Amino acid sequence: KDLQLIAPDILIITNLPRAPQGEEQVHTQRQRLHSDEQSIAQEILDALQLLRPGATLILSQEICSSPALVQVAKDKDVRVLTFGQHHKAQVQGIPLRHRGLRAMLNQESVDLPLQAEGGHMAMNALATLATLVALNVPLSKVKKQLALWQPLPGTGQPQQLPNGVCLLDHSLSKSLTSMRAAFAQLHAHTPYSNQRIIVLAGLQPEDGYGEHAKQQLQELIRSVPARRVLLCGDQLRKLADSLSDLLYVNWYDDLNELTNSLLRTKHKGDCVLLAGRETVNLAIVGDAIRENATEFRPNWANENLHPMQ
Repeated sequence: KDLQLIAPDILIITNLPRAPQGEEQVHTQRQRLHSDEQSIAQEILDALQLLRPGATLILSQEICSSPALVQVAKDKDVRVLTFGQHHKAQVQGIPLRHRGLRAMLNQESVDLPLQAEGGHMAMNALATLATLVALNVPLSKVKKQLALWQPLPGTGQPQQLPNGVCLLDHSLSKSLTSMRAAFAQLHAHTPYSNQRIIVLAGLQPEDGYGEHAKQQLQELIRSVPARRVLLCGDQLRKLADSLSDLLYVNWYDDLNELTNSLLRTKHKGDCVLLAGRETVNLAIVGDAIRENATEFRPNWANENLHPMQ
């Protein structure tokens, strides 16, 4: 409702939350999807009604297929710019493995080595490009800055540390959707299970973490074998019990104990996945891993030894 007061020249909608679905609901998956789409379309329509004539609305092509939305934008004299991987998107993006993102602008291909991984971050990058288009800013002027674009820490970008450990820091995630993406990323980065270490902490009932979520997390952990799985917090105690047949699963009631155990057992070539809520300070574990990596020295670097020894 503040949109009328703010009267923005450009409104950017990168994503909208799905309508909450209780476990007791018996709708089919198709019915739930239809309900979600209707809820999202209505939110966008409500925002569109509050924009002033001449404004620009930037949003994902995937949530811009409603004929009603297109008609309202036309009636309100609001310009609509779309982004996404859909072929009809005005700013179309193709994520490139290990190379960032390829953006298609007016049939022109622009490769941008953005330091981000994952569909969500790629969509944020495309929204940025669409905003530049709306502002009539030539990409040639900002390409160098975009190449150095760094997402927020804790959103899953792979970080290669000096001691040979790869850190996948998802310490700002909490939903099951984020968890699935994190596990898929871990699987893609580590072909061998003995390279994987999984750390989960801080999932709460208010995040929708109930019996159904516990079952799905259990399936995820079993589907991506690891050398170690470290769980922390009361909410994950039952999950640890359900995985008691896996000898590499350990539960901790104290985050410091978990961190100490992790630092003692990780080694070069490991890929460590952190996933959970910010509120339990899971980011501290990530900081400890990074600090430990900067202190890493090979044995021959000991000041009392000659390098050849």
